[in-house]
Amino acid sequence: MLICILLLSSCSPKQTGTQFVKVNGTGFSEGNQPYTIKSISVSTDETFIPSERDYQTIRELGFNAVRLHLDYKLFEDDAQPYRYLQKGWDLLEQHISYAKENDIKILFNMHVPQGGYQSGGKGTALWTEPENQDRLAELWGAIAKKYADETAVLGYGLVNEPFPCAPDAKTGQKQWSDLAGKLAERIRDVDQNHILFAEVASGITDDKGNPQNVVFTAAEHYGYPELEDANVAYEFHMYHPYAFTHQVTADTGTSNKPYTTYPNEFITASENQKYVEDAYRGGSLDVSNPQEQTITSELISLDGSKPRFFQTGIAVISEQVGGNVWLTSLRVDEYDQNRNLVRNVLKLDMDTPETFLIWTGGDAAYSDYDTANRAVHLQSLYSMSAVLNEASVPVKKGNFYQVQAAVRASGFGPGSEIRPFINVYECDSYKVLNKNYLSSQIDMRLQFGLVFGKAMFLGEFGAAEVTYSPERGGQQWIQDMRSLAEEKGLSYNYFAYNDGYFDIDQSRWNESGGGQ
Repeated sequence: MLICILLLSSCSPKQTGTQFVKVNGTGFSEGNQPYTIKSISVSTDETFIPSERDYQTIRELGFNAVRLHLDYKLFEDDAQPYRYLQKGWDLLEQHISYAKENDIKILFNMHVPQGGYQSGGKGTALWTEPENQDRLAELWGAIAKKYADETAVLGYGLVNEPFPCAPDAKTGQKQWSDLAGKLAERIRDVDQNHILFAEVASGITDDKGNPQNVVFTAAEHYGYPELEDANVAYEFHMYHPYAFTHQVTADTGTSNKPYTTYPNEFITASENQKYVEDAYRGGSLDVSNPQEQTITSELISLDGSKPRFFQTGIAVISEQVGGNVWLTSLRVDEYDQNRNLVRNVLKLDMDTPETFLIWTGGDAAYSDYDTANRAVHLQSLYSMSAVLNEASVPVKKGNFYQVQAAVRASGFGPGSEIRPFINVYECDSYKVLNKNYLSSQIDMRLQFGLVFGKAMFLGEFGAAEVTYSPERGGQQWIQDMRSLAEEKGLSYNYFAYNDGYFDIDQSRWNESGGGQ
């Protein structure tokens, strides 16, 4: 009999803690013990069928939670609202069963609510059609009622990356507060136990889904919804800088800008930035010569009383329409006070697609990447066009800088000029892209927790798999982000286990810093 009892005991599934994780001040606790959420995102895409081994792997990697991405269509057909599909409940039960077996908690995140996926300004119908909000509230109510007493459930992420459809930041924040309040009230009708995760609004959009350029200030609660519930955590996502973490994440995503490496010395943030001057000093292309030529600027000192930085490219000055330019390389070299070469600070050989920003004083110019010629092709240039690479190069006081570009052109007559271009700015201070910058970005967001008295949750961080190559430094970015979260005692979620572009590098995750 004793042998049978021992056998039953050894074969019984592992159980997550028997107490609920709660918000405790600006952190979390389970019972009387501090609790740090170390989560990873898992998609409920129907092409992915979870297995026991997946959850074993997640646990072996050191995670204690899964942020499970829900799509309302798993539960509800638009043609039959409020009638819930069994397949959705079956899938949740499967995940919870595997979670319990591996001592993992589940954070349900509404990744696609009724009205549509929100990220980037999509899904405006969530905000413009009240029925979608009613359906979302009822779905959350049904989920919360089913799992109200389940300690394996960590909590409910109300809406992923909400993007209100509003004319201004104040109205947008109120829309999000009203919806979050509606969802919270419905959940609390049936569940007093679990944490509500309320994200900062990602921005606002017009009714056509076009994001608007706004900043949520203190007057707009910094974009967070105003919820009085004591068991609420505020959530933010961290993909800074976006051009690095999201490079080449789709077939059309061909951004390979020089600041898409990490760490680097290009400026990624500046305080009180101010335009100073454009500098055109240097040789001009012979427009009568159709062959590729190298044009070189003078050695230019860009000193000022404040910190300075510059962007560079080529300038086209012409009174004609229809000119074409092919830019095949661009480099910037730095020289010391004695005009001795110090280093190369920027080098683009155009072997891979490179994106340039074009400003034109006349008709719109057009730019694409010419694969056959391995060049940036610029068309329909007219009047004054500044063709800029967006890397911001810090100026070292007393030193000189020189720009060199390989260019060929056609369709330009006498009097047209094509020459190196430098766009100079000054600021009170700046940060370059390194671990200190990432730390400052996290600290800025953690301050909101202190201001509002809320627990803060880093709900997503990650980098596209293409960044993992050593020359791009994606693994270093992940290592620095993870170690910063660990050092600051910040609960976090890594994106993602099964995304496609952002899949975790399992072989290197435990090299990325932090304890388990």
